Amino acid sequence: MKPKSEVCQELYQMLLDRGYLERFCDLVMQNLNTDFTAQRMIYYLSLQRTAGRGNCG
Repeated sequence: MKPKSEVCQELYQMLLDRGYLERFCDLVMQNLNTDFTAQRMIYYLSLQRTAGRGNCG
């Protein structure tokens, strides 16, 4: 398997930092096809962080 790009490595670390299991992060990396997909996932994770700061009721 070829080495993952910096964007994919950033996503991997972000998932770990958010408390996802290492096995899950490994599976995501194995099935990740493009940097575009990784960048979109980083974007969505960033949205979760900002949305979680408000009072959801």
